[in-house]
Amino acid sequence: MVGLQARRVVQLAAGGAHSLALDDGGALLGWGANHAGQLGLHQGDDRLQPVQLRTMPRAPPPPPEPRGAPPGGAAPFYGWALCAGEAHSAVARRAFPGAFPKRSCPAPPPP
Repeated sequence: MVGLQARRVVQLAAGGAHSLALDDGGALLGWGANHAGQLGLHQGDDRLQPVQLRTMPRAPPPPPEPRGAPPGGAAPFYGWALCAGEAHSAVARRAFPGAFPKRSCPAPPPP
């Protein structure tokens, strides 16, 4: 995708018609629908390509893994969780145990 090719994306969140990405430098990017301010931009215009919304501060590194524990993973530790819904976005401060979880947003309720 134009605007992401030179970045190492470490988290993605997809909403109804917009998406968010966090790269390994802490840049928060967004693209897609913005009619309800989903991207956090004051203008209501949609964005066809990723635009940098802000830079997230780095969290301190996690404590070392206990002896004998499997490694936490190669992803950098940021302490941020991205979530996107139909007409909203959220970036929450979160303490990860050393690597990003497979799912940052809560699972939808069963049908």
